[in-house]
Amino acid sequence: MAKDKKKKKKKEHVPFSKKIFLAPESHTSMSAIHAKIRKDGTSELRLSDCNGSIRWLNDLNEQDQAREMLTKLDSAMSIILEFRKEVALKIP
Repeated sequence: MAKDKKKKKKKEHVPFSKKIFLAPESHTSMSAIHAKIRKDGTSELRLSDCNGSIRWLNDLNEQDQAREMLTKLDSAMSIILEFRKEVALKIP
């Protein structure tokens, strides 16, 4: 008689979904960001404009993938803040 392996039950996550237009008053830009976490733990961050989009996907049920998503977010926020400072310097 073989022992049955117990399947690891996936954690159910509280869903999260937020989408905003990055320049809502603009007549020339359709830039948006959409961040979501599904009940199954799939996370997705999509940054898009009228020319295309990037999409980061990670499974938050996997510790290494959850850490990877945090690394992506931290790295992006760091360069965005640095870039923002440079852009602000260009405003007369």
